[in-house]
Amino acid sequence: MTLSDKLRRKGSKKKEGRVAIHKPIKTKRIFLLSFLFIAILTLLSFDTRYYLGGDNIRYIILAKSIISGQGYRDINEPSSPPHTTYPPGFPLLLIPFLLLFGLSYPLLNLLPLILALFSLFLFFLILKGASEKEELRLISFSLLGTSPIFLLYSHTLLSEIPFLFFTLLTFYLFSQSEKKKSPFLLIASFLSLTFSLFIRTAGIGILPAFSLYLLLKKRYRELITLLILFLLFFLPYFLYNRHLGRGSGYLELFTYKNPYNPEEGKISLTTYLSRFGKNFYLYSFFVFPQTLFPFTLPSPFQFLVGLFSLLLLIISFRKRLKAKDSLYPFYLFFSFFILFSWPEVWTGDRFLLPLFPFLLYYLFLGFDSLFPKRGSLLYLFFGIIALGYLIKDFQGVGENIGINLSRLKGDRYAGYPLDWVRYFQACEWIKEHTERDAVIVARKPEFVYFLTERKSFLYPFTTDPKKIMAKIEEREATHLLFDQFFWTQTSSRYLTPLLNEFSNRFEPIYSTDYPQMIVYQIKR
Repeated sequence: MTLSDKLRRKGSKKKEGRVAIHKPIKTKRIFLLSFLFIAILTLLSFDTRYYLGGDNIRYIILAKSIISGQGYRDINEPSSPPHTTYPPGFPLLLIPFLLLFGLSYPLLNLLPLILALFSLFLFFLILKGASEKEELRLISFSLLGTSPIFLLYSHTLLSEIPFLFFTLLTFYLFSQSEKKKSPFLLIASFLSLTFSLFIRTAGIGILPAFSLYLLLKKRYRELITLLILFLLFFLPYFLYNRHLGRGSGYLELFTYKNPYNPEEGKISLTTYLSRFGKNFYLYSFFVFPQTLFPFTLPSPFQFLVGLFSLLLLIISFRKRLKAKDSLYPFYLFFSFFILFSWPEVWTGDRFLLPLFPFLLYYLFLGFDSLFPKRGSLLYLFFGIIALGYLIKDFQGVGENIGINLSRLKGDRYAGYPLDWVRYFQACEWIKEHTERDAVIVARKPEFVYFLTERKSFLYPFTTDPKKIMAKIEEREATHLLFDQFFWTQTSSRYLTPLLNEFSNRFEPIYSTDYPQMIVYQIKR
């Protein structure tokens, strides 16, 4: 070898070394800049308004019940019955924030925001071991952080973000335990998995996913350890609920054709299969395409987006299974099986969020596998989705800033729909004009309790007025709040027959402007 050849070879090695050194630094720099941008975007999107579904308020009430020493009870209801619908994981997470900030809802909303940012960080770390390409890792991370669905739930006091955090923590700890052969990290991952199911029972798909993965890997000792740890915590909770004779509220609602109209009856095998098919269609061709392109899309285009997404996901799943990297596909498979089995009235992006990070990654993995030599197409695909996300994000930020400025100027109801404004006004009247021991029958009773400090309960969903009246008398209700929400007609459907048949028992004492929310005093 000549001297010039040696120098040329030495120079090429230096260049190779320089690339190898600079590449991770570049990735780290992009990650830090992206994370900083997402953190600022998340703060600008922070919404101080109540989430109007009511689950958020129930979590606060349950946490308050634990702090007060009354146990895990619905202290908003007469006689404060034990609570069996939601597992206690999320209320337990809320306790430190309640102790620090009291019932200040905007400050309690910091919990999902903090966990959302930690979830992003964990997702990036997980992809370091799962992704062969840095581009796919950065693309998936960036799109998750800027997606409108992620930003929305990062400031919504619900279990979605906490569940996402603990599932990602589970996967990260488990991957590290495999890498480092650490029993401590393995046990920590199993404990994180178990706690995630005490945040969200519907996330049970993670347990069979891990179990099947360990079974196929013939890691029987670890499988037994996982099941023992899970049962060690779950069995006492299950037996406690069984002892109360109330069972699982969610499981009972699952068996109805329509949880909001029990009189339609229970599901059969035929109706279950129909529900499964409808949910598969809705999530594949409506919900998921809407999370990718969060605008009103023509139906044919939306269908094509869903079809193309399914193709990409199937391609990526096959690739991972061939590589014997089956844990995440198993998790998605079992989770979607449960999701498709859920009542159609609950179909929505809220239940898709905990799966969304992995769906994004597998979507782009499938795209990269389909067009392996077309890197420009990958960036074009990323750019189209990212542009749509940013447009939607900045629209939301602008609206949010306007609402927050109005609230600072004294408009407490800024940003709320008119029907909810009237509902809040009725609650204010109840707080000022009723006795402290008043008991209110209402739709969204958790809001009535939270805003009025009066016990409240939901009327039975039945068109038989006598059954509703019997419940009112049993629980010694003193007032009834008749709502005319735009989004539901349940009060009109179930309470109008009651008011007609027992008109002598109900005296209207307050009414808001349109849409009327009427407060009735119940005569004994």
